[in-house]
Amino acid sequence: MMKKTINGKSAIPGLLLLSLLGCASVGDYARPDQGMPADYRGAAEGDSSRTSGISSSNLPYREFFEDPALLALIDSSMAHNSDLLLAVKNIEYASLALRQSRLGLLPTLSLQGSVSTSRPSDNGSNPLPEGTESVEDYSLSAATSWEADVWGKIRSRKKSALAEYLRTKEAAKAVRTRLVSEVAQGFYNLLMLDEQLDMTKKSQALADTTLAMMKLQYEAGLVTSLAVEQQEAVRLERISSVAGLERLVSAQENALSVLAGAMPDSVARHRGLAAQAFSVLPEPGVPAGLLSNRPDVKDAELALMREHANAKVAAASLYPSFTITAEAGIEALEASDWFSFPGSLFSFVSGGCCSRFSSKESSGRPTTRPG
Repeated sequence: MMKKTINGKSAIPGLLLLSLLGCASVGDYARPDQGMPADYRGAAEGDSSRTSGISSSNLPYREFFEDPALLALIDSSMAHNSDLLLAVKNIEYASLALRQSRLGLLPTLSLQGSVSTSRPSDNGSNPLPEGTESVEDYSLSAATSWEADVWGKIRSRKKSALAEYLRTKEAAKAVRTRLVSEVAQGFYNLLMLDEQLDMTKKSQALADTTLAMMKLQYEAGLVTSLAVEQQEAVRLERISSVAGLERLVSAQENALSVLAGAMPDSVARHRGLAAQAFSVLPEPGVPAGLLSNRPDVKDAELALMREHANAKVAAASLYPSFTITAEAGIEALEASDWFSFPGSLFSFVSGGCCSRFSSKESSGRPTTRPG
């Protein structure tokens, strides 16, 4: 029978490698199952009208609203609203970050040139020979470095940048949705205030007529002065209501103008509240379909995916990084010898494995930095 023995010292590197590979890492992202209901509460079982036709979650606003004044306000807000313009700039910023992350697997390249002169002390350890006043050094080099993505750190950074880019796009969609909602709500509120103001002005005109009649009746001795004073109070209350409604109309017009990206001004209205009509009435759809089309829900999920990728980057940073570095160039002590080949050429290639660690003296616990 043959017995095999294992040297303990030779097994240490293998055990260390197995411990690194066996460390708990962050798995791939998986959308959790929320268990959405098949229909809204109170819906009749087997009602197909909720799933047929056009859903409210994917209906364009131009197919829903028909008032040209409202459509003009919404179009202006889409083109000039400051919140939406900021969201668009965030998309551009995230797009540039995504392009940068896609270059992470490529080697980096740097160029460096330097000229230096030195004058050592004559009484020092390395005095200059007689007749030499200083020592010059001329150098021009190019260096490249490449990191092997062994632990998926660079790929995780790319996933994080992609999730952030998609999140900014969904955030812009959420801003557009909110703008359409706020402009439409403000516009219909303005039409409602117009109706209230019109009715209050008619009531004020009626109060003026009634007061004039009661004054004639008072002169004829048919009513007392108390009745005339009561009617005068009613007339003043109508005047106050008209002034309050006019103030609300102006405030609503200013708010709509600001949403549209313009200075506070009056808002054109072509149709009254009673003349508003909707040719398309969307179906409510199903809960899962509504959530899948909501940009704020997508924004939150993409933010979760981004943080999940960042967690993978942090986990990969705990492991050593493997890099290959190469540099080549020309160097000479005299400018006239700079392009004297091959004597002025130099080069080197190196490979390294490093891991960054730091410790807090206050707690004594090790901490890590992303590599």
